Amino acid sequence: LNDREVVQRHRCRTTSPPSGNSHRRSLTEAPPVETQRLPMAEQPGKGLESHPLKPQFDLKSYEGTDAKPETKDRVLHMIALNVPLSGRMSGLRGADLQCYKESRQAGFVTTFRAMLSSKVQDMSRIVHAIDRGTRVVNLKGEELFPSWDELLLGRPPNEQVPLYTFHREDVFTSPNWNDRRIWHGSIEGGMRADDSICDGWRTGSAWETALASQLVPGRPLVGDAEKVGCDARLVVLCVENMSKYNVDRILAKKNVHELN
Repeated sequence: LNDREVVQRHRCRTTSPPSGNSHRRSLTEAPPVETQRLPMAEQPGKGLESHPLKPQFDLKSYEGTDAKPETKDRVLHMIALNVPLSGRMSGLRGADLQCYKESRQAGFVTTFRAMLSSKVQDMSRIVHAIDRGTRVVNLKGEELFPSWDELLLGRPPNEQVPLYTFHREDVFTSPNWNDRRIWHGSIEGGMRADDSICDGWRTGSAWETALASQLVPGRPLVGDAEKVGCDARLVVLCVENMSKYNVDRILAKKNVHELN
């Protein structure tokens, strides 16, 4: 073959249509996908120190280790409502709501409950089991009781420590508190007294009664209880049902699970 014939044959090969099989393959084969490398912060297990979702807490606290530092938040605050109340509190929920409102106004973010027994609740069970051994303190963080359990066992509050309202008045000394008795509706140990709770804390009638105790330094809060007419206006105490320390631990643990 001469050079001219070789060139013509080459042109025929490059311009001829593909065979049937090769044409079908071209329709089914997917085009190549361009792979993109993730930035370091988005790669699993890498760059966590710069990741915006990095948890800001010590994971060792939730892995069964002893790395659980004591903090100022590992306490239960006990604080009185700002004004005395009769037995008419719109039920236990109404009393709890008043504790909630006044605690929020005072800047607390934890949940406060009224220290009252009712037909469906023992005062002893207000505090979560995880905090039964936690110190009980006043508004300023001064210790009233070594623990919630000690309070229930009849230990008197610390005589040198004031008991404040959410408005920072000392119930022991303020002239605004003429009757220094506290409603609780409980017998020893913080158990409910079904027949002495002002009809479930819904009546202010003098014909109905509830158990109350003298708020005197050196005497138990619940001990030496007496029946008092529900028209009397007495102190109502509020207590955190869980310390901020343990609230934060539980929320942090929940966040760990969500991130995983």
